[in-house]
Amino acid sequence: LFIAPLSLMLIDFWPPDIKTSLILTRSAASLLQLATAATFLVHGGKLVTAETPPEVLTRLIEFATRHMSWSDLDEGIVRHVVQFIGIAEVAAGVAFLSSRNRMVAVLLVAWGLVSTLLFALVHRGAGYHTSLILAGTWGAPLFVLQFWLCTIAEQPPNYLPEEVDTE
Repeated sequence: LFIAPLSLMLIDFWPPDIKTSLILTRSAASLLQLATAATFLVHGGKLVTAETPPEVLTRLIEFATRHMSWSDLDEGIVRHVVQFIGIAEVAAGVAFLSSRNRMVAVLLVAWGLVSTLLFALVHRGAGYHTSLILAGTWGAPLFVLQFWLCTIAEQPPNYLPEEVDTE
């Protein structure tokens, strides 16, 4: 999510003669939407195609199973869980890119926040710096969600009357 500084420049850091407009704000939100979707698509794609699951996710899954008093999982099940997470991230990235569904944005904010906090939880103090780096994973979809909530009005359903033949 290194596109965030560029999108902030579009909104706020223009010379004094140029005022922020809806076009600049919409461009910034679209850039963040594209960057967020790309982040989830690439990360999910890496998880799906990985030969071995990343050590960080393996430790997270082992931590979760140990604290939920389940038995230890073998490597095959862990690989399937990681691939399922990857497929879910790819699906969420495609849905976020292709629609303005607010629930998808809420899902990405929640998933980004949970995955960010899990680093600090599993690694205790050593995972704090990683959780700061991953803050954009939930911060960017939160900005896009806030933009959608404040600027895009929901339209009421418009039911068309049924045409009846008079003959």
